[in-house]
Amino acid sequence: MMASVPIRSVNKANKIFSKHKIQIVKEEGDTSQVNQSYNQNVAKKDKSLMRMNLEAVRRPLGTKKIDQWTLIALAIEAQRMIAVSDWRQTHMWVNTCPSICLGFEGWIRELGRRGVLLSGEKFYTKRTSLFDAMPACWVKLSVEQRHEVLTIIQNVYDLAEMCEDKPEWTKEVVVALARYVKLEEVQKLRACYLVSKQDPSVIVHNDGTVKSKPAAAAIDSDQDPMLVDVAQKAQAEANESTARDFSHWQPKNLMQEHMVDKKNPEAQSKLFHHMTNCAA
Repeated sequence: MMASVPIRSVNKANKIFSKHKIQIVKEEGDTSQVNQSYNQNVAKKDKSLMRMNLEAVRRPLGTKKIDQWTLIALAIEAQRMIAVSDWRQTHMWVNTCPSICLGFEGWIRELGRRGVLLSGEKFYTKRTSLFDAMPACWVKLSVEQRHEVLTIIQNVYDLAEMCEDKPEWTKEVVVALARYVKLEEVQKLRACYLVSKQDPSVIVHNDGTVKSKPAAAAIDSDQDPMLVDVAQKAQAEANESTARDFSHWQPKNLMQEHMVDKKNPEAQSKLFHHMTNCAA
């Protein structure tokens, strides 16, 4: 049996769980893709049944607290009530059913037929810049800071090329990059460097997040005219784009509509569904 708990480092708790044959599993943010067959109809029924079981024990317990063993028992009972047909159906939905599993190309065609891929095509049609794909730590940097970051990383690659060796990310290099972003985000800057080689406009592009002086924000007239033109086109597209609103927790257009009239049920419904989808 498995139980998901927020803390795994308490030795006393680990011994108790081990004694009762309970495996402690920590759910990571990057494990969702391997649990798609559960994160469909099964998860909905599981939560619904657990809520029903929880209501059933609240009244008999009265003012007594519900301990974790009761919660585990409720979860076990809920999982036992999930039908085999529910698992089979969800495996078919996410293409993990062994008997009818499609290949990659066939699955992509099936997703296209269902209209699943339309949202991505809608927000990234005729894009000329990869700036929307850049991480937040890069977006928050000024143009000058981006150039400084790229210079540090370029020096690492130049040194590796001179020595005919792999790039070495020394402590000094990491500390230098950590001046611009959080330490755990330093590794993202290497990806930003590689993207800038493919699309230089991500260096000078600004979506309005960074507040800088007019002189600093202006594009240097000595820069490559082609680079300046690409950056200006990307800036114009970003000003009219809804790509960021689509993935943002509180999109500007929906928030404005809600703030104008907070009692508007249609505006409330749109914002609620967007937030729940974003959280999911």
